[in-house]
Amino acid sequence: EICLDIRVTSIGFGIEGRLLILGEDAGLRHNREQAAADHTQSLEALNALIALNVNPDEASLDHAVGLVRLYLQAPAAGLYSARPDQPGLTLASGVNLNTSFPDHIPPNEIEAFRTPQTWVHSRRADNCLSQAARYSGWSALLSYPVGEWPGQTGLLFVGYKNGQEGPPVSVLGIASQQVYLLQRQLVQLESLRRI
Repeated sequence: EICLDIRVTSIGFGIEGRLLILGEDAGLRHNREQAAADHTQSLEALNALIALNVNPDEASLDHAVGLVRLYLQAPAAGLYSARPDQPGLTLASGVNLNTSFPDHIPPNEIEAFRTPQTWVHSRRADNCLSQAARYSGWSALLSYPVGEWPGQTGLLFVGYKNGQEGPPVSVLGIASQQVYLLQRQLVQLESLRRI
């Protein structure tokens, strides 16, 4: 806040007045405008994610992961999916992931991902994803199952850097539900094509 005090004096009439001008700090204004723009981008990404279910195609899951990243304002995002021909979860899509993330999560590690998880850099990396996040220099990793056990169809995750911890993991749950619906739509479309 900037405060400017101007005194006005009239010699002939003996009048004194003050004019107080208040202005906003440019840095605060920029931060508020950036937060508003981020919020708008987040809502637009969520709307686009929901809209993917209207007319899905083969590229929809990749597009969905990119929208999840935007929705959660995360530098990176990924999706592991269950495949009928392979036990465990396979990396189906990723945005800004490096090679430290495994292509496959074996069945013996899936148990750790049946519930929403938040890992931060100050905790021990106790599974393959948190180890990959630590190796990548991430400060936080949020993961959320896609579908409910025993029908879990995948695992959605986002990563943050530079000390960011991201939103509560429940916000990722909203995106996870949309990805689950999209996966189901794609399975139904594939079934219809086979007929």
